[in-house]
Amino acid sequence: MAPDKSVIAKLSIEEKYDWLEALVAAIHGQQADESIPDWQLDILKERLAASRANPKQGRDVEQFLAELESEA
Repeated sequence: MAPDKSVIAKLSIEEKYDWLEALVAAIHGQQADESIPDWQLDILKERLAASRANPKQGRDVEQFLAELESEA
């Protein structure tokens, strides 16, 4: 079951990062034959660290989703 977007939107930046880390960990734990290559996990970790170091630089998830929907 996917969480409601309005619930995620109400989270603080730090809570969103925590939620994302938990989601990635859950996905990683559920994988059987299909595993995410280490190089992709490394990129995710680098991007997460960069975003945490400068949280004002990135886009809000709601902004990002709105842009995706407008392009469709």
